[in-house]
Amino acid sequence: EIPEASTELTTIVRRQAIEHTGMSGAPCILWVGRLDNNKDPLTVLRGLSQPVAQLPDARLWIVTPGGPARARVSRLIETSRELSGRVWILGAVPHEEMAFYYSAADLFVSGSHHEGSGYALIESLACGVQPCVTDIPAFRALAQPVGHLGHDAMSVTDVRPLHGHEDHVRVEAADDEVGGGGEGRVVRPPFQRG
Repeated sequence: EIPEASTELTTIVRRQAIEHTGMSGAPCILWVGRLDNNKDPLTVLRGLSQPVAQLPDARLWIVTPGGPARARVSRLIETSRELSGRVWILGAVPHEEMAFYYSAADLFVSGSHHEGSGYALIESLACGVQPCVTDIPAFRALAQPVGHLGHDAMSVTDVRPLHGHEDHVRVEAADDEVGGGGEGRVVRPPFQRG
């Protein structure tokens, strides 16, 4: 399949991206999109809260213009011992700045139930970010060539692949300067060599 869209975004040197955004985490996880029922941020947050013991340094950064689920998302983050201090809602970011955010991330996560094209996924892949996305047609066409985390994509409302995340990836020092490199980390499926 050929995606109906593309992007001009490209990877930025990771060290510069981290300095520009202030993002951190091991892994550093990025969400981009509206906070609504279709994108299902509550399921993603529940999935992230489960492996905290195995991934105590994991951090989720949410780039969003807002949406009807924002209050519920904020309340869940504030009241959850596992999420508080690990998840930040950054708000809207100008599109010309997005390559910095993607390039600072180890993982891109999305819980969408359906998408027309998956522009945020396209942009994240263009910037070299490993996807952890739902198993929907638009994402399947894009993410399969680079591999899903573990053996399956995350099915809609099923957080098990996120919970099993610690067994499916390893975070390690990277040697290269661009995307996941330099003084940062790179996330690789366990079967992939650096």
